[in-house]
Amino acid sequence: MDTSLINKILILISGLTILIITLYGLILSVLGYTAEGVITIGEALVSIEWPLDFFAKPVTYLSFGIICFIYNLLHYYKNQITKLSIFSRNIILFICFIFIFGAGYEVLYNFTVWGALMSAEAISGYINPDFLNIAYPNPNTPWNLVFATKIFLAIFTSSIYSFYFFTTNQSQK
Repeated sequence: MDTSLINKILILISGLTILIITLYGLILSVLGYTAEGVITIGEALVSIEWPLDFFAKPVTYLSFGIICFIYNLLHYYKNQITKLSIFSRNIILFICFIFIFGAGYEVLYNFTVWGALMSAEAISGYINPDFLNIAYPNPNTPWNLVFATKIFLAIFTSSIYSFYFFTTNQSQK
């Protein structure tokens, strides 16, 4: 089977996965908001495991989908990427570098906060890391820390790979 066909199929599967899970999370978040008055970003994608109770959370599929999508998208368009001008390549590398910094910071920050909150909960004798969230900067929209760490780690990983990809696949000119 042709590599570009495999890349195209995986782009479609991962893109649909991202779209379906994002829509599912948004619908459940809106329903949760109308009932409670507060949206915890990502909690709808962490509160269940699917398709079996011991399998995986939708946020896990979402993070895998993001990584799979970026990887296959880069490889599918490899020939067009190698034809980019040095200026275009440098702009893309700069954007990747900014995303590496931003997502890397968020991963470290979220894991630090998550660890501190788990330590605080350990004192009470009950720890459930799936429902720990941070209400900063807006208490009306806290972030679920499982969601935040998985999404930012997926963005961090995709950014590092994109940076690597654009630096190693130089123009054939």
